[in-house]
Amino acid sequence: MQQCFAACSQVVCVAEDTAVAFYAPKSLRKFRVERLNGARVCGVHLQVLSGGKALLHVIDAEATWFQFSVEGGAPSLVRTSSIRLPQPSPTSSAADAAAERATAECASTSGAEASAATTAASSVVVAAHFHVQAARLYAVLLTKAAVYEAALTSGTAAPTPATGTPSAVVVHAFRTAVPHGCLCVGHLTGLIVVAALHAREFFYSLFTERLSAHQPHRPPCPPLLPRIVGAQIQSVACSPTDTSVAIGGSRGELLIYVAVQEEHCFADHWHHTPLTALAFAVDGSAVYTGAREGVLLVWDLVSYSHKKVKVQLGPLQAITPFCDAGTQLLLSCGTSTLAVADLLQMRTTASAEGIEWAAEDVCTGLVVEQWRGSPAVILSGMPNVLRICDPYTQQSIYSLHVSSQMETIPSPPRHGIRFVGVVNDGRSLVTYEAFASTVLPPLLRFWEYDAVRKQHAETQTVYSPHRSAVLALEVDKRGRRVFTLSSEAMKCWVQTALTAQDTYGTAAGGWHNHSTMATPSQQVQAMALSADGSLCFVADDCLHMFSVLACKPGERWPLLRMLPQYTETQVLRHIVVAPDSRHVVAAGARHVFVWALDGRAAEEPTSVSVGDASITALCAFTATTVIAALSDTSLVELRCSCGGADNDDDGDDGARPLGAVVRRIAHASRFPLRHIAPLHAGGQRLAAADAVTGFKVLQLPSNTAGAASVYEWRGTADTDAAADGARAVAPGDGSARLQLQSFFKERSSLQDSQEETMTAHHGGALSTAQQSAQADRWLAEVLGEPAYTVPPMSSLLATYLERQM
Repeated sequence: MQQCFAACSQVVCVAEDTAVAFYAPKSLRKFRVERLNGARVCGVHLQVLSGGKALLHVIDAEATWFQFSVEGGAPSLVRTSSIRLPQPSPTSSAADAAAERATAECASTSGAEASAATTAASSVVVAAHFHVQAARLYAVLLTKAAVYEAALTSGTAAPTPATGTPSAVVVHAFRTAVPHGCLCVGHLTGLIVVAALHAREFFYSLFTERLSAHQPHRPPCPPLLPRIVGAQIQSVACSPTDTSVAIGGSRGELLIYVAVQEEHCFADHWHHTPLTALAFAVDGSAVYTGAREGVLLVWDLVSYSHKKVKVQLGPLQAITPFCDAGTQLLLSCGTSTLAVADLLQMRTTASAEGIEWAAEDVCTGLVVEQWRGSPAVILSGMPNVLRICDPYTQQSIYSLHVSSQMETIPSPPRHGIRFVGVVNDGRSLVTYEAFASTVLPPLLRFWEYDAVRKQHAETQTVYSPHRSAVLALEVDKRGRRVFTLSSEAMKCWVQTALTAQDTYGTAAGGWHNHSTMATPSQQVQAMALSADGSLCFVADDCLHMFSVLACKPGERWPLLRMLPQYTETQVLRHIVVAPDSRHVVAAGARHVFVWALDGRAAEEPTSVSVGDASITALCAFTATTVIAALSDTSLVELRCSCGGADNDDDGDDGARPLGAVVRRIAHASRFPLRHIAPLHAGGQRLAAADAVTGFKVLQLPSNTAGAASVYEWRGTADTDAAADGARAVAPGDGSARLQLQSFFKERSSLQDSQEETMTAHHGGALSTAQQSAQADRWLAEVLGEPAYTVPPMSSLLATYLERQM
């Protein structure tokens, strides 16, 4: 996580999911956000130059290098370049393992597609670190398949970019994929240390042994050397000045190797929780450690004694020393808190809450729902956090952090919220989460919004809601019911009011299992509800339609109809119900089936083949069409209803039969899409998520000849006014002026007679002018934030009035 932060006396840089946020170092106040190309940010690094200037280097998951010039705290983009990553050459055992994984994950795809998907996934950057050798900047990139190193700048006094596109060399190719690896690099030594999380060994490589690999003839790098340690590795840190290495254990152990080649090390066990925060001082004279105790320890590497700095802001997640001020540290605490610690005063001098940094992994699922009156994208699958993003700015507007609450477990499991549902217009949430590689039971949690804390609080937890893993979760918004599906049962969950059951006031109620129904077979994979919540569709190799309008405890759900298909032998994995509930669409491996639910409709569906590629996602697009994402990264729009004319451009869709291909968009994304969902009815934008880069918004072309592109929000504010850093409303920004006049012009008419009398005593017209100027500055400050999503104006007015009082 340390690669997400960089700090100096001018600016503090925090890597968000797809952007870089800039904060003032003294107040930790955000003043700018730079959005990149939509890929996950994997590493940031600051280089301080003479004359009060600095260079910020950013690398994203697609190995794209961004260079910003920071002067006076204002960043400006200087250079963008793509780093060329060669294909690693693993041993035969590694090739066999990669082939087995590709076969297991892509069983329905052809061998060529599986090989291409595996190759593309292996080139995705997980973490990026930087080091300097002979005034030359190098980047070390970690993927799931290998470790790379690339020279970014030339070896001159001024850090000028290297000529041409930077090309990386393979430092090491893993025999098996490393999904969760730890990477650390010595800033001035070039020492590379890499380890798998919770492993008992790490691998290292000295830069002197890799120097020849950067020469024109490019000989291969020698293999990494292993070191066995006596603890499960939780964190790794390298000294910036020598070959010292510090290891943090999952039980709080601290191991310090003065030289990585030496056999003996210093060991201590002050921490009793996983040592997550670990860093060396900028001069290599001390080691900083932190864990869940909320205490920062400063270890002297001469006497090996330590000093304590009480932080008390939550568990320490990462420690980042200021690159030009060795006595200041940037601390990331808890789930969303940043703090600045001064080692001269031995205390924290500034802190700020509500700061979101990049998650440890990309999202694996998404849901588009109404959130506080506007559409929002809910991202699931990320470790320990559920994010709600604005669909236009693609920035996080709300985060629900999930705590494991298992401090006694040496290796806490990685939380991953697999499914999420929104009930009661966002006031209630339901989540299903499972723990990877553990025997802990899965959890079905219910959350209610706490107006005092301004966040959702957990109200109820159901351990092991099914005997097997939950495969689907759907929400009936009208009936306020939650449906879950597993291989053995379908369950309906309802909420009852909390009532006092005895004289002590013990509350009873909440969510409970209202009805249970056995599944038609053990091969079910998908479930969907109709718009009114009266029909429930469950799919194995056929489609089963149940009536759930009045399901009762102990009674079977009436099976209204079984809709078979005779084309594929594999199970159906995707279901979409048309908005009019007259047609239902299901997708198998390579076919899309459309059933008409009218009385005279034939039982055999309309079958459409999408070609050799397999179907990875399916969603409703317009009132009469659905769109399918394929494994070859293309999109296919199909007609699924015979209703009236929709918003398509051709206008003759009423004459098209069911299953007709409306359009096909090739190469809609770089990687196959796992989940897709329309942002709004009749629009041309899709919220999409893949297994590599995570969430993005696709702008579909209006015609069939166009190509899909990643949507980028550029805002509406005057760019000239934003460039000079002023917070005054731009003269050409008419929308902000209209909003200001609409909600603050008639403020005096809303006050009672007592307030009018007080206003008269404050100078009449002069006081009104001062209040208008203050309102101008306040509204410009709020609306000037690039990542800000405007809430309802009633809340803006309430906030402004609270500040005036």
